[in-house]
This record gives sequence, C-alpha cells and structure tokens, in this order.
Amino acid sequence: MRNETGIALISVLMVVVVFLLLGMALFQWTAVEALQVQRQEKQLQAYYLARSGLEAALNYVFEQVAQGVSVDKLKLNKLNGSLAEAGSCEVTFSRDAEEGSVEINAKGYVAGPVTAEETIRCTAYLDSPLGRADKAEAIGWGSLSGQHLNLVAAGKDNPLVHDGTVLFKANNQIFTELKDVHYFKADAMEFSSGNKLHFMNESELHLYTDFVVFKTEVELHNHSLLTLNVYKNPIIEGNVKYGVVYFSDDAFRGDLKGYFKFKDGITWQNGKLQNRADLVPISGAELSKVFSSWIVYSPGT
Repeated sequence: MRNETGIALISVLMVVVVFLLLGMALFQWTAVEALQVQRQEKQLQAYYLARSGLEAALNYVFEQVAQGVSVDKLKLNKLNGSLAEAGSCEVTFSRDAEEGSVEINAKGYVAGPVTAEETIRCTAYLDSPLGRADKAEAIGWGSLSGQHLNLVAAGKDNPLVHDGTVLFKANNQIFTELKDVHYFKADAMEFSSGNKLHFMNESELHLYTDFVVFKTEVELHNHSLLTLNVYKNPIIEGNVKYGVVYFSDDAFRGDLKGYFKFKDGITWQNGKLQNRADLVPISGAELSKVFSSWIVYSPGT
C-alpha cells in the first residue's frame, strides 16, 4: 500500500515538474516575443522619426530653390529635432554643385531600455526637373541659323504638339519673326540661350504646358504677346488652374526670380505682365511634388 502511495506521489511530482517546465518555457517565450514586438515598434518609431526629418529637410531645401537659389548657394545647416517620449532625429546634407544635386541623410533614434535607430537617405536632382528633353529643331519646332534658333510658326487651329519635354536652346538668340504666331503644346518646356528670347513686333507665342523654364532674358517688343496656358496636369486650387514656371535672374529684369505657379492664360503684352496676381509664389512642399520624379530614396548606411 505504501509503495503504491509512493509511486502515486512521484507521478504527481513528475506531472507538477513537467507543468512547471512548460510554464517557464511559455513565460520565457512570451517574454522574448514581447521584447521582439517592442523592438519592432521602436524600430518603426525610429523610421517615422527619420522620415519626418527627411520631409522637413526637403521642404527646407525646396523653400530656397523656389526663390531661385542655385545648388552651390543653398544654405544646408544640420537639422536636429525631438519629440517628447518619442525620440529624436538628425539631418545632415551634402551637395554636388557640378551634378546639381543635394543628398539628405536623416537618422531617427529612440532611446530607453529598448533602443532603435533608422536612417533614410535621398538625393534630389535640382537641375534636372525636366528630365530628358527633345530639342526644338529636332522635332520641327525651330530651325537653327548659325548661333540663333528661329521658332517655327503654327496657328491656333494647327498647333505643334509634342508628348514630352521640349528644349529651345541657342548659343545666341531664340527669336520669332515679325508678326509670326506660334502655338506650342508639350508637357514641359525650357528656353535657354546665351543671349535672349527675342519677340519681333506683333509676334505671338502661346505656350500650353504644365511646367516651363526661362533660363534667358525675355525681350518683348511693342504689340508682341506671350501667354502661358496649363495643359494636361494642372495644379487645381478652388476652380483655378495653375502650372509651374521658373524665371532666371534676368528673365524679365524685375522681381520675377525663382519658381511660381502661373494662372491659366497669364499674359505679357507690349513688354509687360498684364496681371501680377496671375503669378503666385510656390511653397517648398508644392515644389518638391513637382520634382518628385527626381528625388531618389535609399536606405542609409
């Protein structure tokens, strides 16, 4: 009888030990799992801190670019920020003036019993918003005469249309002929010359585009006309359609420098902008969207 009682007691003790071991294993597994979840949460938190720092840095850069500041003159001071009980972020910059780009390195850091660190990097190619462009003379929109580019005439009922970006470039002048009318439609356009975009008397240039760049002086003679009209993908605010335009320092010899939103149908006539309110300063956040295809993201190291 005593032997049976002893055997039963040993069996009970073995069962208890087994359950204790299982319980300890389950507790340890749960603790490890909870720690892993906490690490993942902290890592995600660090990522969003880095991402927030990166977005703030892009706005910081593009607010300057919108004012017409070139890559070599951008102020690129280190940025630091923190959120109570969340963590901190640190942003550093480097530039390549020859390439026309700025690299942004944003690091998010979460302290505490469980620490986490995440880095995101991006490169913004600030001199390449138009991407690959087709030359005007190559698609029949202009003809080269020595150092000059002569724009081809095209009426309103038979405009010249191109799917992509058009580059109007000359070592000397880009010009219209006397009384010529030009209707050009393309996703984006750039006018760049060593001298100026010269409008002869009574000539007209009507551009239908969402993004246009003037990297040259624009000289409008009496009774000449320039209009900018939105095309495929305008910025819509209320019921108003806008495109984006860039003016170099000497484009119109005034306070027009940098990037602006232009109202559909904005007009220069007899050498003057008809309504200054048709040009609206663009914010850094808006401009970064325009440049979105030229911002390359990558993990940090």
